[in-house]
Amino acid sequence: GRAQLIAGDGSSLFVDFTSATNYLPGRHVLILCDVTERARAESSLRKSEERFQLMANNIQEIFWMMDVGTQEVTYVNPAYAAITGRTVESLHENPSAYRELIHPEDRIRVLSKLQDLSRSGTLDEEFRFIRPDGEIRWGWAKGVPVLGDGEIRWLVGTAQDITSRKQAERKIIEQLDVVEAARAEAEALRRSTLALS
Repeated sequence: GRAQLIAGDGSSLFVDFTSATNYLPGRHVLILCDVTERARAESSLRKSEERFQLMANNIQEIFWMMDVGTQEVTYVNPAYAAITGRTVESLHENPSAYRELIHPEDRIRVLSKLQDLSRSGTLDEEFRFIRPDGEIRWGWAKGVPVLGDGEIRWLVGTAQDITSRKQAERKIIEQLDVVEAARAEAEALRRSTLALS
């Protein structure tokens, strides 16, 4: 088992222990192994994992990680379900399913940029995606390659829904077109007035 002990100087230490009674007739054996550093490292790792999970489970941006060779998703946070309308489990069952949600007109461009990510060093793409209910929305994916054992092994990044921004941009363009048409009409009227004068 494992136990926490107090050392002679008052500091706390962790030990793994094994014991055997009557190892030799009338003799008992207790073996203690100091695992304080390992126990502290495990605790630190556990706390770090808890902080990551707290952040990843509550942020409204998709965190993703994929294998550079297969380009299959190995991790995605719960925001994937909220943004795409597909379950995280469906992506675990088919790690390449993310490809199918990209709008057909954007798919080749986005997938080729993703494939080039390990060489180019960055991914920064806006694209349309289709939710299961048929709604077309806009996404923005960013990513970078990550080393593992001295070579690029992972691609990691984020993706977010930018549909409201794209709709606002479209409305601004429409309004600018209306303003330009009104300006052109006013200019035509001004010229006509000058010609009549």
